[in-house]
Amino acid sequence: MVLQAEINFDAYEARHQAKLEPEHNGKVALMRNEEVVGIYDDCEAAFAAGVERFGRGEFSFQEIGAKPVFVSTFDLGETA
Repeated sequence: MVLQAEINFDAYEARHQAKLEPEHNGKVALMRNEEVVGIYDDCEAAFAAGVERFGRGEFSFQEIGAKPVFVSTFDLGETA
């Protein structure tokens, strides 16, 4: 299953990054289905708007001009 975040990040890099960085550097792009649906001052505002408009898990956001950060988790197994 491909997640919104993966789809949107690829679209951001390919189609939106060059257009957004000169005017909106340091802001946050709210994205859904490969499209930028809003520009916000910070991640908290973008997240709140995304949840209100689309529900959890149906959007992603990208800091404009920031290097991408990928977070992963792994299972350490049961602890005693």
